Amino acid sequence: MARWKDFLKRFLPRKEWRKIEYFDERWKNRIRGMSQYIGPKESVLDLGCGPMWLKQCLGPDNSYHGCDYLDRGPGTLVCDFNAKQFPEVKADVTFISGCLEYVEDIEWFTAKVAAAAPRCIIAYCIVRAGDDLAKRRQNAWVNNLTEEELMALMGRHGLNFRERGERFMSSQIYVFERSSTR
Repeated sequence: MARWKDFLKRFLPRKEWRKIEYFDERWKNRIRGMSQYIGPKESVLDLGCGPMWLKQCLGPDNSYHGCDYLDRGPGTLVCDFNAKQFPEVKADVTFISGCLEYVEDIEWFTAKVAAAAPRCIIAYCIVRAGDDLAKRRQNAWVNNLTEEELMALMGRHGLNFRERGERFMSSQIYVFERSSTR
């Protein structure tokens, strides 16, 4: 596996994600779909919050903490996950919509996610048989997890697969939680 990762880094050029960042209005549908797994009065840590579209989907009794690598507006917790910065916030739910693909140290990040909340709702573009990994690199994605690898990654940090939600465009929605929260 290490040889394959070295090959990708050396021979498949990768764009810098900060230079190609954009927010597609269609992603609001994915965020709305993901928000259905958040209960009333639950606190949410939105990791890689972008324009904070999730905040619009929550009820008045939810508390919201948006976190991104730069200030996205009032209340933004500024942390660069690739510089191993993570907010000191505990919540009921961590919410990761279109962010994990850009995180370099996914083991470190997932450990932090698991420590921050007992449940994680994530949308991730998993690798399927026949996928073009060069295209992933052109999207500036730095990791390439299959569904099995994503589930194993979360499981290593105590977050077990609970359910699979809808698929939006190329992202699959997953819900993970600690066993003790069922």
